[in-house]
Amino acid sequence: MDSIVKAITLTHTTLPPSLPPSTAATHAYPSLPPSLPPFPPSKFASLTRKQALVDSIVKAITLARKHDHLLSLYSSSSSTLKTWLLTRTQQWQQQEETGRTTAEVKGELDALHLYRRKEKVQQKAKLLEVTTLLGQLRTSQRSYNRPVFIAEEGMSDQDLWEVDWPALEAAEGGYEKALIEKYGRFSVIDFALTKVQNKLR
Repeated sequence: MDSIVKAITLTHTTLPPSLPPSTAATHAYPSLPPSLPPFPPSKFASLTRKQALVDSIVKAITLARKHDHLLSLYSSSSSTLKTWLLTRTQQWQQQEETGRTTAEVKGELDALHLYRRKEKVQQKAKLLEVTTLLGQLRTSQRSYNRPVFIAEEGMSDQDLWEVDWPALEAAEGGYEKALIEKYGRFSVIDFALTKVQNKLR
């Protein structure tokens, strides 16, 4: 019995004294910093609206620049093409003085055919590009509910195709017809002269 009492007494003397509850909690869990205040939902919604407004403004500016670029290209290209069409039309209309010999007239016919194969083909390709530019501009304007561009009178792609281009071909055809007729007359004269010269030999 005495041995049991001694063992109990020894156990109590070796154990550390118990800490007060408050002190124990402090040692086990150090104090945490205060939590941040919650982000107000109204402020978050306001920032979202502002960002959406900025995005819409940037989009509108980008679209306006795109339309301005297409419009600038169309105006410059159509003006250059219009000038070429009018200049060439007047040139064919005023080409009254043609070659005075069969060889000169033949040279003018060859030059006309070369013009048709190269210069005219290039200008027609530019006219197609002008039509494409105008189509792109108007399609974009309609897609974004913008006012559709209307070219000034005489400068639309329809005017170039249906008025100026036919006028060019009419003047060109008249010039070609005059050359062919003159070449035919000169060829007959040349043949007659050759025949006479052969008889005189």
